[in-house]
Amino acid sequence: EVVEILVMSGEVHPKAANRNAWLARTESICSIALDMGFLPHTNIGPLDRAEMQRLSAVNASMGLMLEQVAPSLQGPGGVHRFAPSKDPELRLAQLRQAGEL
Repeated sequence: EVVEILVMSGEVHPKAANRNAWLARTESICSIALDMGFLPHTNIGPLDRAEMQRLSAVNASMGLMLEQVAPSLQGPGGVHRFAPSKDPELRLAQLRQAGEL
């Protein structure tokens, strides 16, 4: 029996014009999942505290993929050099924040 659902999405830049619509859609998907008897687990990239609080009402948990903690991977020639949201400090901060909510 399936009781959990993983909600994933491509990351949307924090300053993107469609950020609020993206978050609202995620919130709606999670709400529908709850109505259907599923426990949603959201993993959609870095969120600020207000965004996490907003989604916490419709989530069993919220995750974040932490691929690595080596800042050198964001430097010249690094695999994450063009991915500012992969900053290890940003991702570790979100994990700490999640523990506070």
